[in-house]
Amino acid sequence: MNGHLTRTLIASGFAALFALGLSRQAHAVDYAPITETCGPTTAILQCKTGGRNCTQTTLQLKTADGKIVPLEKPKGLEKQYTAVGLVCAKATDQTPYVKVEYGELPRGCEYCEWVALYDTKGTLLTHNDPAILIDETRGTDDNKYPNNKEFTALAKKLGLPKTKYHYLQAGG
Repeated sequence: MNGHLTRTLIASGFAALFALGLSRQAHAVDYAPITETCGPTTAILQCKTGGRNCTQTTLQLKTADGKIVPLEKPKGLEKQYTAVGLVCAKATDQTPYVKVEYGELPRGCEYCEWVALYDTKGTLLTHNDPAILIDETRGTDDNKYPNNKEFTALAKKLGLPKTKYHYLQAGG
């Protein structure tokens, strides 16, 4: 092989690798953090990876005195699922609560929309264990559903309204 052909092949290989790298970067997806003021605190939901190719999130509260409090995942959702959306909701007595929806990123999942409730100090008030419940009275194709029993009972007791969540979205 002559020197010119070798250099041309090497340059072509580098160009292909460079283009592949640009292509991968062009397909990386950014997710902007979500902040939601809730009473004296601000809930913050953001990607662990800093916004690119988000598969796991962090969920925190910033208190009135500026302290950052990480929020724990509900029992039953610790390993496989992550926070995907949040909203502030006021109970009948006007006490604010942070409602958080859990699921899978970036694709979502077949039967998941778990909801957890936190007070404005960051205390987790509900769990979702086990994560998935089975209704034997349904057919085998649609008998699984997310366990939101604790949330549903507490939301009813507190008089929390149905609210629209703010979700992490690709592209900010």
